Amino acid sequence: MCLFLCFLCAPKTFASHDISTSIIDLLNSKMLSNINPIFSLSGWSSYVNTYKNPILGKSITLKVVNALKANKISVMYRSGYWTDYMVKHISYHIYRRLVYYYDPDHNNEFTYTPMKKVFIMLDLPEIEKEELDQFRERFVKMTDNTSIEMSTIDESEKIVLDTKLTNILDEIIETCDFVNMIGIIDREFTNQEAASKLKTESLLNSKI
Repeated sequence: MCLFLCFLCAPKTFASHDISTSIIDLLNSKMLSNINPIFSLSGWSSYVNTYKNPILGKSITLKVVNALKANKISVMYRSGYWTDYMVKHISYHIYRRLVYYYDPDHNNEFTYTPMKKVFIMLDLPEIEKEELDQFRERFVKMTDNTSIEMSTIDESEKIVLDTKLTNILDEIIETCDFVNMIGIIDREFTNQEAASKLKTESLLNSKI
């Protein structure tokens, strides 16, 4: 009941927090895990710890709510599919910017990437192994010309890797044009839904 009242009072803020949480969950479960593919209970894990660093989630929430307001997007009657659509496209853009972080020629502006719909959810595109390898090679190199391997079990070294990853993600979020990105994603969603509805109506009229 309390959550429902919060949604009614501040729907954009409530939706933005939901989107932000889902983005971080998706990054951790489907994307950042690719940065360090070697799973070890005692080794370094490439994920965002929102308990130790809540700033990233708050930053995304603020960026999303401002973008929803700027684009005058009403979230009151948006479906779960719209939320998934928004989360997948934002997360994928952040992930691509992370992987290409060390590439000076990479265009950091948001580009809409079509995603295949599987049942009622979107299937995330994969990034080539070679591109991930290039990122890993640069990421483990420190400013003092030493390297910290991702397989490290040293607690201090793991903190250094955590901090480096978080700092990069903070920079990506801070420099991301959420207003433009969310506007494009919402328009693509609206256009696809309209096209799907038109196709259904056409089939009904011609077949029945």
